[in-house]
Amino acid sequence: MNKTPDLETHYDLRGCCLDFTSFKMNDRVDIVLGYICDQCREALIQKIGKEYYSDIASILSREWIGEVDKFGTVAYNLKNYFKFDINKDSGFNKTLWEKLRDRFDEILSQSIVALFTAIIGLILGYFVGKS
Repeated sequence: MNKTPDLETHYDLRGCCLDFTSFKMNDRVDIVLGYICDQCREALIQKIGKEYYSDIASILSREWIGEVDKFGTVAYNLKNYFKFDINKDSGFNKTLWEKLRDRFDEILSQSIVALFTAIIGLILGYFVGKS
């Protein structure tokens, strides 16, 4: 978060953002929880100040994201401009259908690029062969 105050991570898992984790899944859980344990909160306040800690707590609270149905909020913009509804996305608990759909989109776009590359290659090969 901030290297300047020399904050320490802790090896015991507490669901805290400053947990030392070996597995990416644990990092994701810590970030999603947005929790800072009492020990880390005190260390943050002592080393970088209460105002900075308040800013961190505000970001982690996710109140700034707003409501999906309220025009102008981050959540509203994500849903209406990027088709990403934060209330409905399953995150890392996707169903088999969602995983297949995501993979299909990836395969489809790669196939289209490969097809166009092949067509352009054939056209170039035809014209180079004629000259």
